[in-house]
Amino acid sequence: MRIVNSYTGNPMINNALMTIKALAGLSNIQDITTELLQSMIRKVCDKLPYSLKDLNLRFKSYTMLFTKNGPLYNDKKLGEKIYENLLFDIVSGFENDGERQCNLTGLRFSKSFSEFMLDTLVKLGVPANEAKKKDLTLNRCWIPLLGGLGSDAQSLPMAKQTYEIHPICVVLLQFLPLSAFIYKKGILLIDSTALEFSEDFVEENVTIIVDKAKEVVSTGAPIENMKGSFKGHFVLQALKVFDKVKVDCGNAEVNLWSFSNSGAGANCSIDRIPNDLLKRLSKLRNLHRGETENILSNPTISSAFIECFSDKKEWY
Repeated sequence: MRIVNSYTGNPMINNALMTIKALAGLSNIQDITTELLQSMIRKVCDKLPYSLKDLNLRFKSYTMLFTKNGPLYNDKKLGEKIYENLLFDIVSGFENDGERQCNLTGLRFSKSFSEFMLDTLVKLGVPANEAKKKDLTLNRCWIPLLGGLGSDAQSLPMAKQTYEIHPICVVLLQFLPLSAFIYKKGILLIDSTALEFSEDFVEENVTIIVDKAKEVVSTGAPIENMKGSFKGHFVLQALKVFDKVKVDCGNAEVNLWSFSNSGAGANCSIDRIPNDLLKRLSKLRNLHRGETENILSNPTISSAFIECFSDKKEWY
């Protein structure tokens, strides 16, 4: 069964869909089906023939995305079985009709995440009365930056109503570590008005991380975060991708999201790269390719250069 017909208005879900599309070598996200997701939970891709569970136990970026409080890291007895069985149960029970509507994707559904979690625990042998006492809520362990019922944010009028989120979102987001780069000490999300640009940008990141993981995973060592990337690096990558996919920079904007979901320091910030800046940088790069790329590639000077160039001030 097909999961989505188009991208959503949520950058996190969109990046997850793009990650799955790249891993599976698909031409369109409409080809993401329940059958494909079940296969990828068992084996992420041909180049990285390991289960999603085993890889997420190795990715250091996983806890930045989903904290250490979920069953995969916080339940030594049943955690791995809960994690994997829950994902399979959600996919096999996928529905696109019902009385509820997802606030992230617009998909309709009836069976909630909490109901799936309870059923999974009971199926694994946890007595129903004990299972009901466990944390069955959809929280930051499953959806990054999602507020919990005990959060101070719940005192705000906009937070009075609990979010409705389709359980399939939990499964989709579990693939994010396979495209996660570090930006400004947080996880990078790419968001653009040019979707073909975002798709290619994420695909490049997936290729790099899969190649890195392939080298490391057989040794038993953790898969370290992709560090050291800065705004100039990603701006230059954006310009190269725009060239590659033949997208007009003058009609596109790019947002670089940096977020962390771990601990009490959970936060999110956005660096906006407007179309005017991209257009002028593209023109400058076409005139002085070598010098422009050298500046943008230099972490010491690139940020000041971009700031001055954006404000149309002198830079030296």
